[in-house]
Amino acid sequence: MFKIDSKNSIDANTKLKKGIYKIYWIRNNGKPKHISRILGTDKEGLLYIGKTDGTVRNRLNQFRCTAFLKSTNHSGALKYRTSNALREAMNNSELFFVAEYCINPSEKEKILIKEYRDLYGEVPPLNG
Repeated sequence: MFKIDSKNSIDANTKLKKGIYKIYWIRNNGKPKHISRILGTDKEGLLYIGKTDGTVRNRLNQFRCTAFLKSTNHSGALKYRTSNALREAMNNSELFFVAEYCINPSEKEKILIKEYRDLYGEVPPLNG
């Protein structure tokens, strides 16, 4: 898991390949924030499932620039940035990501979002 913040570009730990990525809400004690969902509690703190047919590095940098700067290139990050309630709730928390490289990111993303929706009754907060 790697941190996303306003100061550092995402490059050292992320390969130049297409794939999927997940954004998590991690509290400052290093533990995931439990998120109440319709059908249960997401104890992993998953906020977003995304994909790219470009490079995961570039897409995560678009997320970072949209979430913390003035860009508008990532819809999930724009939801994060424009939600005062979410940013307030996330005070003293951080965003982290994991990436998975795959041949068909669109299909993998659909599967992961469906699995999440089947489990919790809705999509991750920044996907909806």
